[in-house]
Amino acid sequence: MASDDSSGSKATTSSNVYSTPSPSQCAAVPPSASKSKSSKTKDKNYMAEFMDRVKFIKAVEQDREDYEDVLHRKRMTDVLNEVKFLEETSWMYPTLESIYGFKDERPIALATRYESAANLAEAHMFRVARAGSEMASAPPKVLFIKRGSGSNYLPDAFAFPGGNFDKGDEHIHWLSIIPSDDQEIHPNAVFSPATQIPRTLSLRITAIRETFEECGILLCKTYNSPKSDKVTPLFMSDNKRWRHRIRDNSYEFLNLCRSYHCYPDVKNLYLVSNWITPPVSISPRRYDCKFFVAVTDHVVDGNVDTTEIQSMEWQPFKNCYENKQIFVPPAQIYEICRFEKFKDVNSLLEFVKYLDRQECESVMTVHVSTTDGHIFLLPGDEKYDQFRSKNIYSIHVDEDSMSFRSRIIHRIEYQPYFHPASERNVVIQNYEPLDSNISLALIKTKL
Repeated sequence: MASDDSSGSKATTSSNVYSTPSPSQCAAVPPSASKSKSSKTKDKNYMAEFMDRVKFIKAVEQDREDYEDVLHRKRMTDVLNEVKFLEETSWMYPTLESIYGFKDERPIALATRYESAANLAEAHMFRVARAGSEMASAPPKVLFIKRGSGSNYLPDAFAFPGGNFDKGDEHIHWLSIIPSDDQEIHPNAVFSPATQIPRTLSLRITAIRETFEECGILLCKTYNSPKSDKVTPLFMSDNKRWRHRIRDNSYEFLNLCRSYHCYPDVKNLYLVSNWITPPVSISPRRYDCKFFVAVTDHVVDGNVDTTEIQSMEWQPFKNCYENKQIFVPPAQIYEICRFEKFKDVNSLLEFVKYLDRQECESVMTVHVSTTDGHIFLLPGDEKYDQFRSKNIYSIHVDEDSMSFRSRIIHRIEYQPYFHPASERNVVIQNYEPLDSNISLALIKTKL
């Protein structure tokens, strides 16, 4: 759900970056126009303008890093205006040699390559804009990835993008890359040692880095981006190369931001929950997992890293629990239920901003296997308190799920567990969650 801000950062004038004129300045004189003295002068001005464009594109062609930097820094509208100018002034090519002694025919090929790169960016931006007009009143969608069959954790499951924290995510140099205003994320931030950065900051960097690795969606901002409380993914011309580099070494994410003069959009990631794997679990691994929400006005295209992920797709909230062809883990099911009641992106945004300002509750489930499935007891459930008081985190009972219910209920039920066709229920009875304004959306929710 993304904010479509196609403005990007403005072009700057230097030896390698040409400042693009307005479309009116780019309008070419038709070949059939009469050649008065003023029009000939105008033609020559267009020729000079055209030659400047040619020199600029040739310089870019000779230095790929500059070429990529230009695509990153220039507004997409400016890029397309530049291509349009080259197309509209192509009738001048035959006269270049007589006026300037210019015999090189490469400008046409260079312009073609430049146009291809610009169209790639524009096609992406265009699909985003079109999606916005079609989905103005549509309910929000959530981005899911399908884990690989060989994954060590929840193979074949549909989950939110993200992954493991890495040392590169807490490098002290991030403090010089991320603007100080964006570092002030949460009043209750817990600091790591003095040589590192606040954990509330580094975990957001983790989420952004992992999403880029897995989906190719870069949630970064340029330094002159307009202020917003939504994210706008950043286009990169060499997306694949950087993803490989970062996957091999997380410190390369720092280098990416330096190269593209951007920084992770940490301020627009909102912390909504913290799920901790119990000491004894059906999973062989334990995780301390923070869930962040990034809100955008439009569906954003990406491409998956097939070494770890099978696919990615945007789904309406209800599809995540109604679709019997997919398996969604308990934590994701619960979070989806919290947000499913919101019918538009803006109301959802206000809610996650509210959650981000509160003290985040850590959730550790108690896993109960029954005769007909699996139950994940949550804090506040009457049975949960009974088991936790005895340090029991996993247990089998010779009862079905319905018989195992109590007076105060706060739990997630699967019959059977880890099966796409399983019946899934979030059940709340005689219990009010901390975020009580959504309790009605959860009470006796049939998934």
